[in-house]
Amino acid sequence: MKFKMTNNGVDSYTSALKKRLNYIRSQLAEEMMNNLQKYTPVRTGNLVSSYEVVTKPGEIQITNDAGYCRYVNDGTRYQAGQHFIEKSFYEAKDKVNRIANDSQKIH
Repeated sequence: MKFKMTNNGVDSYTSALKKRLNYIRSQLAEEMMNNLQKYTPVRTGNLVSSYEVVTKPGEIQITNDAGYCRYVNDGTRYQAGQHFIEKSFYEAKDKVNRIANDSQKIH
């Protein structure tokens, strides 16, 4: 049995996979931001308004430049941690896993 595989078939398959990966990445970032907005404790509003999505080739980062974000999330010896980052991530991950599983079929 012989068959011939051209680069066009491989290239279009690779292109489709890259598009899906980018879509899944953007869905995770969007869902994570929605969850952070929902679960971040609000006293003055500075912490929740300090999130920013930074897009780089092949990755998406969510940053927060409020210097105390870590202490509110993780806690200190004086205050229990709120763990809103972890809660936001796990909820987002579960939803995006469902999206990724639905999009596994390559057409």
